[in-house]
Amino acid sequence: MTNPRVSVVVCCYNMIRELPRTLRSLSPEMQRGIDIADYEVIVVDNGSSQPVDEASCNSLGTNVRLIRIDDATQSPAHAMNRGIAAARAPLIGAMVDGARMASPGLLAGALFADRLSRRAIIITLAFHLGPKVQMQSVFEGYDQ
Repeated sequence: MTNPRVSVVVCCYNMIRELPRTLRSLSPEMQRGIDIADYEVIVVDNGSSQPVDEASCNSLGTNVRLIRIDDATQSPAHAMNRGIAAARAPLIGAMVDGARMASPGLLAGALFADRLSRRAIIITLAFHLGPKVQMQSVFEGYDQ
């Protein structure tokens, strides 16, 4: 088995509803311009009260590996570091929040951008769903 070209680390905590949507957006069915062998997804469960179900992660058809941290801290930093350490690809993407959705060409675009410079730092824009940006609307009762 060859190593993937890009690893995506997804950190989550108590996101049983949101995580499957995030993983679906990273699935071969949704990602365009990239082969399943070119990437892996590493889910790091940062001590969720109901652990992430590995079978449901794998049912989405992605190259998913699950890391569970039982003695987690509130900060996602340790969880992200664990996921990054487990990554097999030279290019690593970090999703600090398991409630994100990747656009269909995100991974192919990251691989393209990585070829532009030997030390590329690649970012993508984040868009919020809802009536206002989350940081504002959460104070007005907007949640799940």
